[in-house]
Amino acid sequence: MTKALADMVTDLQEDVPAVDGVPSDAQYERAIKDAVAEFSRLCGREKNTLISIVSGTASYALPADFLKKIEFDDPFDPDHNVMITSTGIIPFGNTPFSEEITIRNLTMTIYPTPAYTMDRFLSYKAAWVLDDSDEYDLTEDEVEIVMLKAKSIAFEKVDNATASGGFKYTVGNMSVDKSGMGDGYSKRIGDLEDKFERACKRYNGTVTLQG
Repeated sequence: MTKALADMVTDLQEDVPAVDGVPSDAQYERAIKDAVAEFSRLCGREKNTLISIVSGTASYALPADFLKKIEFDDPFDPDHNVMITSTGIIPFGNTPFSEEITIRNLTMTIYPTPAYTMDRFLSYKAAWVLDDSDEYDLTEDEVEIVMLKAKSIAFEKVDNATASGGFKYTVGNMSVDKSGMGDGYSKRIGDLEDKFERACKRYNGTVTLQG
């Protein structure tokens, strides 16, 4: 299933009402995106894709949801010192074959530049990213975990904005003390962070068992 970013923002606004305009609409949206990014970092899925290697081409675009390389298929046969490709077998004689893979800004570069043409299998850790309809491919359970982090981020915005707003005064027999106003936010933030971390650990355990 998918979950619209706009719907997640609306839910967050209801759960963490703005105080004097904080969080702003942009901050609510940023909180959701940052929460999804953190969930992806901790709980990213393993996905597979094929990289079509073309002779003479060193750099290749990676999927938009790419986070980290897990395994890149190696066509080299060290026992016979040859590379097995779709266009034939490439012998290396007495020279050992080696290549360096670098990844930057969703671009993978192979050095030395391939002198062969073939598809190579790439296994990678994948993030959750917005599709063309501004929706995330998240289940309800995954949304619940993301919202824990999003609420923590949103409360932190409120806490920062009200940190200097505490006050204390006495008029006659009446005392008003708002000096500890931020303590409540700090506790909520801490509780939400703990719940988020525990939920991620449970999620990873479930995914491991299913895998």
